[in-house]
Amino acid sequence: MGNETITRRSEREMYDLILKVADSLPEVLAVGLNGSRTNKNVPADDFQDFDIVFVVGDTEKLIADQSWLTAFGEILASQQPEAMELFPAELAPRYTFLMQFTDGWRIDLMLTPLSVVKTWLQEDRLLKVLSDPNHLLGEIPEASDEQYWVTAPTEQMFHDCCTEFWWVATYVVKGLARDEYFYAVDHFSQNVLGELRRLFRWQIGLLTDFSLSVGKNDKYFKNYLPKETMDQLAALHDFSSLQKISDHLIATEKLFLKVSRQLAVDFHFSFDEKTAQDVLSYTKTILKKADL
Repeated sequence: MGNETITRRSEREMYDLILKVADSLPEVLAVGLNGSRTNKNVPADDFQDFDIVFVVGDTEKLIADQSWLTAFGEILASQQPEAMELFPAELAPRYTFLMQFTDGWRIDLMLTPLSVVKTWLQEDRLLKVLSDPNHLLGEIPEASDEQYWVTAPTEQMFHDCCTEFWWVATYVVKGLARDEYFYAVDHFSQNVLGELRRLFRWQIGLLTDFSLSVGKNDKYFKNYLPKETMDQLAALHDFSSLQKISDHLIATEKLFLKVSRQLAVDFHFSFDEKTAQDVLSYTKTILKKADL
């Protein structure tokens, strides 16, 4: 690709094209749509994927000869998870073509054998039928994201979250004291901040009567948390130096303590103040010795 201007196809053109391709393939028996495009709670934008399902009688021919994919347009980048060794997929006998096109659209196309259609229909309530001439799919309820709504924790779940946070925080301390950057960052970003975000999901759930989803990777936090909190969370992800990681770890522990303590009150759960205070004190002591 050069710097030439690319004409972007309209959404209607994309839907028409998808159905046209499906109609040209005898193997395709029905066409479904999953994902955000079926979710009335998700604002539409130019980056929404077309999560398409082709219900097929046989996948082998369509996998062996993939020339039919060119009808969708010029592909910028693509992936076939079921064909990968380093990142193996887990949906066999289904087969997926992930395609990013040069005009900006993306289609995630899954071939679903008729033999596993019942499984697919039970997996996701975000489903809309685009074509089913032989009525193979039956009555489909109205698309809903309810299965992705934040759910209230049990008391054990709350304690597990707190235990994981304070336990793994000591790994970050150890990594920092040893000057092991990636060890510290991985445990901090994946586990420690992950559990902090879990608390905020529960907090949002409380504020909204557990009636919504915060989206994949918490992408809708910004709609429910104060800007000050969002800015604070973003700042905690600055891992540009060991000193900043050290400072942010202490700040994260203090924030986790504050939020978890309040949630324990809100949910009427018991709270382990001693472990929290002990680990926070330990963190400060070890990092000070490490001159961080």
